[in-house]
Amino acid sequence: MFRRSRVVTAPLQILSATATGRLANEGEFREQEDIPAQQQASGTQARLSCAYVDPRRSGHPQVAPGQGPGQAVSLIWRLSGRAQFDQLRQSGTRASAGALWCVRYLDGESDPPRVAFALGKPLGNAVVRNLVRRRLRALANECSKDMPSGLYLFGARPIAADLPFDELRTMFHQLIRRLSDTA
Repeated sequence: MFRRSRVVTAPLQILSATATGRLANEGEFREQEDIPAQQQASGTQARLSCAYVDPRRSGHPQVAPGQGPGQAVSLIWRLSGRAQFDQLRQSGTRASAGALWCVRYLDGESDPPRVAFALGKPLGNAVVRNLVRRRLRALANECSKDMPSGLYLFGARPIAADLPFDELRTMFHQLIRRLSDTA
């Protein structure tokens, strides 16, 4: 058994009195007190609930997932791969409307339109570029029925960061009309 020593001072007289049953006089110090270092063995083991027995299981019966809205259906897809960007660069049709521009390549195999965004640092910092990208993506989803299947690369000039969403929507619709007129 180990021996711990405890020094009792005047501010701790109340603690000392509760531990020993008597109040020490001011200035009286107790040098050592025996405190057992080991806990007494109890007759019963600690009982763990089922949830803590196996950390991979919750202890609750498995139920079917709750009903709710399903996975969102994307009306546009992303451009992927160097070949698609090369097709846009070599034989794409270019158009612009206000602060927006687009390069389009029509092909029959991209059932939903495939869209990419080119937003450079002159547009603003990352927060501004992401804001404009989210707005353009929302507009592309909104106009996906008017867009024939193909590859699209949308971009914006720096003035687009300061425009309200309604003006961007008007410019985006003009851009889609100009692209359909050139086809």
